[in-house]
Amino acid sequence: MSRAPRPGVLAIDLGTSSVKALVVDQRGEIIGRGGATYPTHHPSPGFDEQEVDDWFDATIAATATARRFARDIAIQAVSVTGQMHGTVLFDEHNQSLGHAIVWSDLRAADDLDTLEQALPDDLRSRIGGPVATGYQVASLHWLRQHRPRAWARIRKVLLPKDALVMLLTGIAATDPSDAASTGLFDAERGQWDGAILDALALNPEWLPPILPCGTPIGLLAPEAAEALGLSAGIPVIVAGGDAPVAAVGTGVTSERSALVVLSTGAQILRPSTAYAPDPGGRWHTWPAAVPGDGNVGWNRIGAVLNSGRAVSWIHGIIGGSGTVRELVDTATLAPAGADSLLFLPYLAGERSPILDPHARGAFIGLTDRHGPAHLVRAVLEGVTFSIADAMDHFSREEAPPAMIHLGGGGSSAPVWRQIVADVIGAPIQTSDLTDTSAFGAARIAAHTLGWITLPDDREWLPRRTTVVTPDQERTARYREILPIYRKLAAAVLPLSHELQRVPS
Repeated sequence: MSRAPRPGVLAIDLGTSSVKALVVDQRGEIIGRGGATYPTHHPSPGFDEQEVDDWFDATIAATATARRFARDIAIQAVSVTGQMHGTVLFDEHNQSLGHAIVWSDLRAADDLDTLEQALPDDLRSRIGGPVATGYQVASLHWLRQHRPRAWARIRKVLLPKDALVMLLTGIAATDPSDAASTGLFDAERGQWDGAILDALALNPEWLPPILPCGTPIGLLAPEAAEALGLSAGIPVIVAGGDAPVAAVGTGVTSERSALVVLSTGAQILRPSTAYAPDPGGRWHTWPAAVPGDGNVGWNRIGAVLNSGRAVSWIHGIIGGSGTVRELVDTATLAPAGADSLLFLPYLAGERSPILDPHARGAFIGLTDRHGPAHLVRAVLEGVTFSIADAMDHFSREEAPPAMIHLGGGGSSAPVWRQIVADVIGAPIQTSDLTDTSAFGAARIAAHTLGWITLPDDREWLPRRTTVVTPDQERTARYREILPIYRKLAAAVLPLSHELQRVPS
């Protein structure tokens, strides 16, 4: 005799390199998980693009895998989160106008100065931080200047996860936590900024309505339901952007906590009760994705562009036929400091805290005694120094967090977890769950369905499995190296700018 189906939710995270899907039951237990990858296209130097159809196909594949392990779960809602900042254009027939421009795209780097001059003088206080390449405001400015034919056909401008939601429901909408990442959003007033839209000659009708995180914006359309193997009419929930939703997934909703996510890029997030943009542009202050009453309200977010990207790069150079994880594990064969080898991880520019799209990476201190393990350890340490550099700017403004949570795919590597603890010099808490954004989307859906109450419910959280404590000797060594790292970055970056001006 078969068991009656149990209620659950399907959470979808549209990441930079893959879709992750989780089926979570009413008790907060993950019953099934799946994933599917897609490529990033580089049609010109600095261009990072993805195909919208690839996102949908990967969502179908990831959902099928997750559902295979959860056939007795009756899905009550589909909750969607995903990569932030990107630009997806649609015409009057809701057909995508070419590839989506994703957050890591650098095509607008040379136009940022002229863009900021055209925008309101108090731009950073309006949008919660600086403008950067890959944001919708920068990509749209570039498109208007360089792709007038495509510009003339635009009827909708959506963020990546919202484009996926429209494919699922036929409805276009977004939320404050993700809208803030566009550079078009008045963060304090919670609405699209008319002065910015006017400066770009951007029709406000192209932008979607902004609804609270956790809102069921529509029902799963029959065609999408058939593709996913689900019933039509299931509510589809807009959870929020992946970084703020990851904070919900790890329970980082108080000012005394912090979250570091090691994914393609790295995100550093501190909840805050105050809207306090940094005039220097070292971080952003954007709405949190917590849908409950009495939530903290804001997150201070620092974005490091090169995290898993740098690890994937070094794997492509020296990894051979082994896996990325196997290569990362070889870092244990080299000592802390990699025998005086430093890596500047700026392979695709940098945001927090230097805000330089023209920044470039470097190995410094190479000798003939350095081997592959040294290179790998230097990459992991260089990324972590960049994270620590960004976190230090947060700490100058407020007390250090009582606990730092570590998430993202990189957190599954013990050697990298230890490097983070040693460089930061504080205990790091991890769990057996690396899919923190997807789980955050599931928690938000559970709140919407009335199963839990956010932000205070502590039952529906991943189990904490590991607290990594810093090694005092290694921490002391890293504290000597970090100022050298900063000096090297300050010295090398102007030279890398000069080098880029040399005709190729």
